[in-house]
Amino acid sequence: MLDSLKTYQTLKTGHISDDHAQAMTQALQDATSEVSSDWKTEIQALRSDLDDKFATKADLAVLRSDIKAALSDLKSELTHRMFLFWIGQSAVTIGIVSALKLLR
Repeated sequence: MLDSLKTYQTLKTGHISDDHAQAMTQALQDATSEVSSDWKTEIQALRSDLDDKFATKADLAVLRSDIKAALSDLKSELTHRMFLFWIGQSAVTIGIVSALKLLR
């Protein structure tokens, strides 16, 4: 940060006239504020780019809950299918055993 009083005093000790010292100090302040505002704009643009590219904690929390719901649905579907598979296997085994007993 530019200290305008120190700048003015330094210019005055260098045997520069009062009007020139004030003008130079004002020019330095204007340049500093312009550069500062340009940097702020650039930083805000970079930050918005980063926000677009990276997920936030809230985004990850939503994604985690969606994944948990999907896994829960998948688990119940697989359990249902496994139950039907074992019922079918049991029915076939019982049928084969019954058929062998009838053939004897």
